[in-house]
Amino acid sequence: MKIRNVIAILAIFGATPVSAETLNNDSVLALIAAGLGDEVVVAKIKTTPGNYDLSTASVIALKEKGVSGAVLAAMITASSVKAEVPMSLDSPDPLVLHPSGIYLSGPEKMTRIESTTTRQARTSGLFGYALTGGLASLKVKAAVNGPSATVVATGKNPVFYFYFDQTAQGLGAAGGSVTSPNEFSLINFETKKDKREAVIGSASIGGAKTGLRDKDQIDFTSEQIAPGTYKVSPVTALKPGEYGFVSGIVGSGNNATFRVFDFGIR
Repeated sequence: MKIRNVIAILAIFGATPVSAETLNNDSVLALIAAGLGDEVVVAKIKTTPGNYDLSTASVIALKEKGVSGAVLAAMITASSVKAEVPMSLDSPDPLVLHPSGIYLSGPEKMTRIESTTTRQARTSGLFGYALTGGLASLKVKAAVNGPSATVVATGKNPVFYFYFDQTAQGLGAAGGSVTSPNEFSLINFETKKDKREAVIGSASIGGAKTGLRDKDQIDFTSEQIAPGTYKVSPVTALKPGEYGFVSGIVGSGNNATFRVFDFGIR
């Protein structure tokens, strides 16, 4: 072939885009069969996308065909490196990965609900309880600062999404080591001038009770839509007021506090 023809062919190949190369088991075997050393093959694996079959049987078969331990290790390492999944703080698409937490869904974006901790609990009705020998009950209440939540839902049928950190087993620092919405209670707060309160204990002549009152708790449904991702909806429409998802009470009596993801309904 004349030299000018060779140059013309090279020019054509140089001007033609080359499709992205992806290595596989056969590609690695071909590189080794060509007499390339381990260093070259490992470098190629590190710098080229790969789609390897690394089942136990395949790894054994590759070893029997002369693939060294160094090359096999490079293939395994390359396969274990996953592309970083992009996250969004406000994407309205629930299947887009969000940082762990609880989000109020909206038509244009999601709003992350930051958690807060209640003040130290206080006891009300103690005088009446003592005066009547327990005929009048006393209540232990925990309060959240402020008369209203920052995050507000404009409809009576809000939808929430819970994103759990699969590695940390929970909602991160914001929510502790809970792994499911079923470990939460949805409650309706009693609104005061500068706070929102929830009864977390009571006592009367009939005995003492601890925990949230049944009448303050609201049923909700929970559906897992992806690993670590749940869609949560109240069973019934919520009236205007102040609400919160509670992840558990810590302590007892006047030392009791709980973490809450609070929101309002307008």
